Amino acid sequence: MDSNNDGLVQAGEQMQFSTANSGTLSPYLRAGAAPYTADNIINFIRGDEIAGLRTRMLEVPIGSGTYKVWKLGDPIHSTPTIVAAPHTNYDLIYGDSSYTAFFQQYQNRREVVYVGANDGMLHAFNGGYYHKSDDVTTPAVVEHGWFTKNPTDNSSGRPLGDELWGFIPHQLLPQLQWLTRADYTHVYYVDLKPTVADVRIFTPDADHPNGWGTVLIGGFRMGGSCGNCASGTGAPPMIVNIGGTNRTFYSAYFVLDITNPEVDPKLLWSFSSAGLGLSIGIPSVMRVSPTADSKIDNTNAKWMVLFGSGPNGYAADLPAAPVQLATMYAVDLKVGPGAGNSQVTSMPLGSWPSFVGNIAVLDRNFDYRTDVAYFGRTINDGALPWRGKMYRLTTGGCTNAPCSTSTWGVANGGNRSATEMIDTFNDYTASSGTIVETGPITTAPSVTIDDANKVWVFFGTGRYLSNSDKTNTEQQYLFGIKDNVMNSGCTETNTTNCNTVNLVNTTNAV
Repeated sequence: MDSNNDGLVQAGEQMQFSTANSGTLSPYLRAGAAPYTADNIINFIRGDEIAGLRTRMLEVPIGSGTYKVWKLGDPIHSTPTIVAAPHTNYDLIYGDSSYTAFFQQYQNRREVVYVGANDGMLHAFNGGYYHKSDDVTTPAVVEHGWFTKNPTDNSSGRPLGDELWGFIPHQLLPQLQWLTRADYTHVYYVDLKPTVADVRIFTPDADHPNGWGTVLIGGFRMGGSCGNCASGTGAPPMIVNIGGTNRTFYSAYFVLDITNPEVDPKLLWSFSSAGLGLSIGIPSVMRVSPTADSKIDNTNAKWMVLFGSGPNGYAADLPAAPVQLATMYAVDLKVGPGAGNSQVTSMPLGSWPSFVGNIAVLDRNFDYRTDVAYFGRTINDGALPWRGKMYRLTTGGCTNAPCSTSTWGVANGGNRSATEMIDTFNDYTASSGTIVETGPITTAPSVTIDDANKVWVFFGTGRYLSNSDKTNTEQQYLFGIKDNVMNSGCTETNTTNCNTVNLVNTTNAV
């Protein structure tokens, strides 16, 4: 929790979610008279059946007459993510020998399954130790791989599938009480698929050889609340009085150090903002460094995380008031957002209620530096059907240290901004003078380089976020576009001068 409300993670602010800390947690939980006391809420969230609160007992199996406590909340959109041996291969791909020691230390580390759930937690489950061979203890069965509870066998160790730990972001503490209510229906909490990356941002120590480590970036998707959310369409700002001061809790992203699965994770930082909206987009991690440095020199390198603002309602329909405008955010993974988000770069993406989709990044020159990020935007302008745009954000331009976001994209009204790849287009089949609107873009594009060394960006339009989307009949498209900026065919001077308008319709191509 952020006990002093400064936006920083400090000593003593990561604590056990147990009744031993009820006094500290009570105001954050909005605890009150029985049965909604802090002790009862804590014990319920930890999986206990508590008299007077919503029952956790389920008949298992149905018709058996046997009732058991159901402890785990439902994971819906948070696809389980398995972390095992380091696999980014920076030593093989870029010749970064500093990564080799990190790989060697953790090549046989415990496998852990990370998944968010709508019980307020990110969960970590024991996957055990994987062996690439036949299990000699089962001679009647031929396996191509098997798991054990400890590095060698099943004689001891945590059971496979056992929960190792659960992490509750402090931004969700005030909403946990809803889970205990008898009239609870369903609320989203930690519902975003985790993003995992190996990064060199740590001080070298026993757990972080050469400064390498593994981080997990989590989010809430449609969980939490937001500054522009309104009652009836999304969770309005959660305002709680703590110690005489009103505190506002928003949807967030958080970063955990999960390098060593034998120790508890460490919260590195979290980011929330009134303008973030719901944290629906999956972040991307990228590395930038001065071109004057050797590509494997980490002295002035920065590992950044990119994510965009989300919608201001569960249906992502972006009502006209209050307006939620799309923004891209960039944060240095090592530094974090800083006090009052002072270290965060915000890059607005224009007018109209809108939100940002998932992101793809590309190292164009294979030099260990990310050159460009691609992402879509979903727009509701109040007049047209759902529409969208595809953007590029160039991230190079740093010759000498220190690198900063001041060289990214183009200058735009005192900020830096991504530039449009496509907005409206002519597909050569419409009647003369007819321009087609690009549909909403919510998923990450795919990026490739062809045999002629040309960068192609592939993506589709459409959305599947609310019940109304199930019956939507608007025309959607699949696109393949050569990026004329990355292919040296256009120099960015403003946000629209390098967009693509004329396309070839290949619907009936054979």
